[in-house]
Amino acid sequence: MPWCPNCRLEYREDFTKCSDCDADLVEELENDAENQQEYDVEAFLISVANTIEASILEAKLGEYDIPVLQKSKEAGGYLNIYMGMSPYGVDLYVPSKLLDKAKEIIRTDSTGYSPEMPDTEPDLVEVPITEADKAEFERKRQFSIWVIAMILIIIPFLAWLLIGLFKK
Repeated sequence: MPWCPNCRLEYREDFTKCSDCDADLVEELENDAENQQEYDVEAFLISVANTIEASILEAKLGEYDIPVLQKSKEAGGYLNIYMGMSPYGVDLYVPSKLLDKAKEIIRTDSTGYSPEMPDTEPDLVEVPITEADKAEFERKRQFSIWVIAMILIIIPFLAWLLIGLFKK
């Protein structure tokens, strides 16, 4: 079978020129090493929250010619198709030979730690709750209870009245 040396597409016997690039077809392709990259197994790089973050990291690693494989967690792939998002997140994998380079590029390790991030959590500031705040909260809570109770009582009563009027 003839092959296009540029496009690397296979043609039927009766073709002599490539329909895409108009090059003469050859019987066998040359086995050049620069067109074939040999990678070993995939290695886990990082977990990200969604496909947007995964695409950003994939683009960043793509600038350095590092291929990235995105694997959705659990039913995340189906949820991305159905809902456009997934709460399960995405795992990113790269060839194991390029794992160290990829980690250096995104400056993170498999735990998600980034060197620019501080090791400690910020101190939490306690805000005192005053009696006025407590009274305001209690007033809003009681108002919400009354609204819900009125909805649960008045709507069925109105429905009963309307049904009674239409039956006559």
